[in-house]
Amino acid sequence: MDRTLRTFHAKLISVWDHWVVEVPEASGVHAMVLAPTDAEEAARQAIATVLGVDPASFQVVVEPA
Repeated sequence: MDRTLRTFHAKLISVWDHWVVEVPEASGVHAMVLAPTDAEEAARQAIATVLGVDPASFQVVVEPA
């Protein structure tokens, strides 16, 4: 059995003094964060909510846009 987790690539976009995290691979999921360090967790929660999956069932890689 293959236990490789699906990986989503989150793009980190600077908007004024905030950041937008966008995940095109997950139906265009996006979330706003105050600090880049919050991007992975925000993306994970948004993906899990929109796709209706467990937040621990996939990987998130944050990349600058």
